Amino acid sequence: MELKERMNPKIWLIVGGVVQLGFAIWLMLDASSFAESGWGTMTERELEIATAYELFWGWFSVPWAVWAFMVAFLVSGQAQARIAGLTGAMLVVHGGVFFFLAEGAGYGTEGPGPLFAGLFFLTIIAVAASGFLNWNMDDAEAPTEA
Repeated sequence: MELKERMNPKIWLIVGGVVQLGFAIWLMLDASSFAESGWGTMTERELEIATAYELFWGWFSVPWAVWAFMVAFLVSGQAQARIAGLTGAMLVVHGGVFFFLAEGAGYGTEGPGPLFAGLFFLTIIAVAASGFLNWNMDDAEAPTEA
């Protein structure tokens, strides 16, 4: 099986959506732990504010998962590949800038967050790669359905 065949945009959009949604749910369910591990020692009020921001980020992530599922199930062929490539590239840039800015503001990398962020980035890179590898596909020869 060729690399291009393994990099089916529909499959990688579904995988990316599941990973994104899983991270969003985990972040919203355990926001105070993420806040504590990210920012360290805080007053009670600072922890409340940091926890709220973690909840906001979790909720902010949900539409990206929904977007991935919509593109996977409602679009096909060349259009799906191009949307996957551009969306994946945009999310890699967005995430890279986010982590650069967060580190600059003192947001730490303790706990399981960085490991999961690595998994997130790998799946988003796979979404982008699947799209770019299939960018010029002939719609009649779209990858086999998942």
